[in-house]
Amino acid sequence: MNNILLRDEITRREFLQRTLLATSATVLYPNAVLAQSQRKIERKGPSKKIIILGAGLAGLSAGYELTNAGHEVIIVEARTRPGGRLYTMREPFSDGMYAELGATRIPENHQWTMHYVSHFGLDLDEFRPTNLNDMLFLRGKRIITSHGEEPEFPVELTPEEKELGVMGMRQKYINPILKEVGDVTEKNWLPPASLLHYDSMTWREFLRHRGASVGAVELLTLGHSAGLYNEVSALQMLRVSAEGRKRRQMYKIRGGNDKLPQVFVERMKDIIHFNSPVVKIEQNAETVRTTMLNSGKQETIVGDYLICTIPFPVLRTIAVTPAFSPNKVKAIEKLWYTSIARVNLQTKTKFWLDENLSGFVRTDLPIMETWDISHNIEGKKGMLLAYASGTSAQQICDMSENVQISFVLDQIEQFFPQIKKEFEVGNSFCWQKEEWSKGAWAWLKPGQYSTIASFLSTPEGRIHFAGDHTSVWSSWMQGAFESGYRAANEVNNL
Repeated sequence: MNNILLRDEITRREFLQRTLLATSATVLYPNAVLAQSQRKIERKGPSKKIIILGAGLAGLSAGYELTNAGHEVIIVEARTRPGGRLYTMREPFSDGMYAELGATRIPENHQWTMHYVSHFGLDLDEFRPTNLNDMLFLRGKRIITSHGEEPEFPVELTPEEKELGVMGMRQKYINPILKEVGDVTEKNWLPPASLLHYDSMTWREFLRHRGASVGAVELLTLGHSAGLYNEVSALQMLRVSAEGRKRRQMYKIRGGNDKLPQVFVERMKDIIHFNSPVVKIEQNAETVRTTMLNSGKQETIVGDYLICTIPFPVLRTIAVTPAFSPNKVKAIEKLWYTSIARVNLQTKTKFWLDENLSGFVRTDLPIMETWDISHNIEGKKGMLLAYASGTSAQQICDMSENVQISFVLDQIEQFFPQIKKEFEVGNSFCWQKEEWSKGAWAWLKPGQYSTIASFLSTPEGRIHFAGDHTSVWSSWMQGAFESGYRAANEVNNL
């Protein structure tokens, strides 16, 4: 969640350092390279046979580490492709254009992701240009934002809030509580008891509780995640915000993020079963069994342990014998996955550059936000991504694809009048309609941090759980990788 107006200020020296770092992938991650030997799993005892459900980033990384440690691994994937909710689409686009339908950004401090990017020798590009202006479209007005300047906002603020500006409001209403939250990435982190009452609030309710005016709340929640702020536990948002304070520059993999799962598959292609949805999981005191559909016929695999990375909305549909514990069942049944709509529009040119604009626009419209996802691709053509969440995404996803594209063009035309003349071809994607995810990523609703959060990652007998939904880095590649290593290490140590 990358709110441009709310990001920390940087010095000219820091800007130059980042520009230099972006020119060389090998310079970017010295800590990740160093950590490679430290994170290697050393097998304990005889080799185990381990079944992994899901060839997303969590399943691939767990399988990779366990295979390298000398275990026998089988990965079962329902889709015909790897990557899970990392999904790069190259059709129907031309001239080297492509769209990221899922995981898109890699923060520079996400060491697990940087570790694998470095380990496999992949190149990175800056996610967004740093020398162009962003835009807000608020209350029907275009507001150009440049670094270090506070624009005039068309919302009602208190005199103090006007004086503070957006960064000052963040300092006043949010940052003091983040100091109480502490380092959420520490192992076994638990929220302080003094903050537990925030689990009963949404994020917007939290901001009002802290004294923010209605106008200030609107500014502090503007953007592609705005649709979630009436639905998400404020305690989870505090955890997310505390981790997010460490993020600075964002990157993406040159040529498409799908290069990352593909390189895992190149090293494990003989142990991955694609197009094999799981229909049953069984375990006893000695073994675990999974039944999958292979060319329409049921096939059962027996192993010593199983790592399940399947998103919980899909796991709800799979028969489990014996049933999981009541707390685990409740967590699986209640965990909510948000709706996300992404509509990608290829354009004849990167016309926004004519105004020295980045193409990154945050709005109060249903589309919520646009990103230029083509700034690093050579050539004249451009690509804008429209990004909506929550109820706005649900409304968009109820339309047919052609109507979605037309609707988004109408929306963008309000702040980019050229868009319809520039538009060439587009596509759309809605994760809640995707059969093997049934949602984009997991969020905790008010009250759920106190009731189900601690049970998301807990093992059930011989079955262990991974996936970003079981990690502090929910919705990030980092969460998938961290949880994959954790689950692999759990099984290895048994």
